[in-house]
Amino acid sequence: MKQKNRIGVLCYSLMPATADLLNRLADRLTDCQLKAFPLTTTLSDRNIRFQYRPTSFAGRFWALKRGVPDGQLLSVQLPLVCELVKNSDLIVLLGIQSLPALLTTVLAWILNKPVLTINQTMAPAMERKRSWLIRWPKKIILRMAQSHVAQTKATEQTLIEVYGLCDDGLIFAPFDGGGQLFKTLLSQHSDTDKSKVREKFQTSSDALVFCLWELRSI
Repeated sequence: MKQKNRIGVLCYSLMPATADLLNRLADRLTDCQLKAFPLTTTLSDRNIRFQYRPTSFAGRFWALKRGVPDGQLLSVQLPLVCELVKNSDLIVLLGIQSLPALLTTVLAWILNKPVLTINQTMAPAMERKRSWLIRWPKKIILRMAQSHVAQTKATEQTLIEVYGLCDDGLIFAPFDGGGQLFKTLLSQHSDTDKSKVREKFQTSSDALVFCLWELRSI
């Protein structure tokens, strides 16, 4: 029997939106084996249909002040990085620009293993205001990786203008992590007519409304 291709995903945590996205990828990639390598212990309490490597690191950020509020995850986790690179045929960096991502990319380059980055970042003007401690490691990672996914049009523009990537080397795929969770929420409520919902909460038809749901209570 042919061995399945192994996809290793480095991510900050398995929060509900991330877990939902990886669940749907695992369901579709039937000819591949997907395994997540979260850096912090945040874990979705929902059903997880993919393998993951547990970690005891709670997560600690170093605040960086330069133009925009920013932070760098204080973590190295060399055993995790080595396991990820060694046991993966394709390495995916899911929104990661911290030191573990840099180490992962360098080791993957040494072992000639492909790296795919999935990016959701700020527009060019704001990205340029970030600390060099964020931008320079990120630039190295992006230049060494083979493929890149931009999850917003602003991200696509930033990757080209700020980090010098080629337009034809980018894949545009809008972020939809957590989409299944909101579909589940919707199915639990029979009142889906917007006018009835506004009437229920005594909100006028011309008012701008923002809705925030606490996903952990689902």
